[in-house]
Amino acid sequence: MQAWLIGGIPALVFALIAFVGRSPWRSLLGYLFLAAGFVILAQADRASAALFAIIIALSLAAGRGGSMETGSSEPSPWASSPSADN
Repeated sequence: MQAWLIGGIPALVFALIAFVGRSPWRSLLGYLFLAAGFVILAQADRASAALFAIIIALSLAAGRGGSMETGSSEPSPWASSPSADN
């Protein structure tokens, strides 16, 4: 319980704050906070550290910090152009 109060909850809060927005640097900072929380809780309780591992895996699977964060992704081929609607 004490590990959650000292490291777990602050790491989650700071990571969530860092993930707001679409900056790749903020996403990297969010992953660093999650990794720090994982390390802190892994020393105290492995089951709690697994929660951080799941959050990291789901964030990576959702594409946080990837090419979608830069805004330089290619447009969807299914997106309609304004001239095609006429």
